[in-house]
Amino acid sequence: MQKIFGYNEQNITTNGFLMVDKLEKLVENGLVRTNISLDSVNRDKFKEITGVDGLEKVIDTIKLSSKIVKLTKINVCLMNKNFDEISNLINFTSTLGENVIIKFFELWKFNPADLYLEMHVDCNKIKNEILKLGDVEPLDSIKGNNPNVEYFLIKEKNVKCGIVAAPVNYKCGGPSCKKIRVYTTGRTCEGRKIVDGNYNEKVEAFKELIEKRSSTVVAR
Repeated sequence: MQKIFGYNEQNITTNGFLMVDKLEKLVENGLVRTNISLDSVNRDKFKEITGVDGLEKVIDTIKLSSKIVKLTKINVCLMNKNFDEISNLINFTSTLGENVIIKFFELWKFNPADLYLEMHVDCNKIKNEILKLGDVEPLDSIKGNNPNVEYFLIKEKNVKCGIVAAPVNYKCGGPSCKKIRVYTTGRTCEGRKIVDGNYNEKVEAFKELIEKRSSTVVAR
């Protein structure tokens, strides 16, 4: 799609479970970044958190992505269940090469509140645990438009990691937002149903969205 529409980047966020056989074709068609969820490198704990016995498939996807995709980000939602795996996850990331970043996400608030409080790990606690890993320095060379992310380089492991604080008041977009997100419902982040119509209608719809997003921020 990138080749057709001329958009700067084509990224995908995935759990990686059914992705390994599709990656090469996606890269051929313009995929330059993957965001792959990995909440544990322990098979039993992975199954407990995700409900699927799929750790091996996700690991295979991450390993392939690290070789053929320009940038791979491993997304870890930290909770009390997997907080003790920070070191193991960083050790795994250290085997994947320069084009991989691991990001630790603070759990967002959700209902029921008692379950959230039971599972939540404060962002400062996550940061302190990272800083215990040795020679860790802030990394300013990684640019993005999410103000809730801090990046670090863990020198001993040569691993780039990010810590993503849960925002207090989340609002999609903003003056720097140039992204178009397409969700599994077929709607974009601004609510437009992008998969309706024939192929040519879809192409024109994307072109219109890209032109709008390139010149201004689309109202939400």
